Amino acid sequence: MPLRINTGNSSLDPKMWLDINGQAYVSVDCADSQIDICVSSTDVGSNYKVRLALEIWHTFENHVEHVIKKTHLPNTVVICKSFDPGINQSNIIYNDFMFNRTKAYYSQFPFSTNTNKWYSHGQYSYIAPPLESAEKKQKIFVAPNKTHNGNHLTRKQERPYRQKIVSQLMSKEHLGHVGNVDNSGKFLYPHVQMPLCKDINELETTTAPLQYKRLGYNPPHNEYYKNTFISIYGESIEYGTSICPTEKTYDPLIKGHFILPFSCAGFVDFLKLKGFVFPNFINYEYDSEIDHDIRYKKYLEEMNRLLNMDMDTWRNHWNNNLDLIRHNQLIFHETPYDRVDLHKLLDNSGRF
Repeated sequence: MPLRINTGNSSLDPKMWLDINGQAYVSVDCADSQIDICVSSTDVGSNYKVRLALEIWHTFENHVEHVIKKTHLPNTVVICKSFDPGINQSNIIYNDFMFNRTKAYYSQFPFSTNTNKWYSHGQYSYIAPPLESAEKKQKIFVAPNKTHNGNHLTRKQERPYRQKIVSQLMSKEHLGHVGNVDNSGKFLYPHVQMPLCKDINELETTTAPLQYKRLGYNPPHNEYYKNTFISIYGESIEYGTSICPTEKTYDPLIKGHFILPFSCAGFVDFLKLKGFVFPNFINYEYDSEIDHDIRYKKYLEEMNRLLNMDMDTWRNHWNNNLDLIRHNQLIFHETPYDRVDLHKLLDNSGRF
């Protein structure tokens, strides 16, 4: 039986989340302007049993603490893409929507025709390249970091550690590909702009202007990844207790890269719980450091150590870890979507 769902009050179209969630639904009218989705098993839109607030579109430090403020209304469940190991509330449900989005876009998920896909730039943006042989790789890293240093941004959107990472990498630019659209002329071309390009030298020498000013979720060109071994970047959440892997992490993993992410403490361990495997030659001990500044210092030490390794050493590590890289890619194809059973929420709504 299709669920009766109101979808008219969200500032961002919830149909995308509903499509991927995989349960049949029909739209009804609901007068509640405070909730994204009203769910009911009846035909009467106002006679709902559970109200869902989707906290899946934006991410910031201590995200789950912010979510708690939305749960004061009766029979309200918040679906949140961030996870906090220190918070356990039955009406806050973690849903890895970012994994779902990456899996859906790269596998050309059949969304409904009227679904507004979040930051999607079409099928030519989301293509995983074949793994390149180590001998053809010419540089060590790719670093697609957006520093968010414009004056129009709020404090929650600033990324102080990411800015430091970009500054450090600029001095190592001869070893990789650094992108930062906040810097005039310093960007990585998105794959969709030149999908037929098969030559990194063409990307390196072209003077074509960037066609996608508002990039959103628009991955860098595959040739950057084929030409390098590792992605070095700052995640959306840099400190605090909320953990949220985004496309900054999932893109390089599905494209076949080692990763060196800077995020809050426990981020890499969280990815391990999801089944991702990490190579022994990279020291991830920084991930367990609680102090943000010390964690960044340890991260920087490891980043510099890795960038000081010669190309022959990198090629050996690549060849020795191909099974690991393929394993991480297969997770996106073999792991089911992370879904929320809305029928179960209706059956158990009395506990909220």
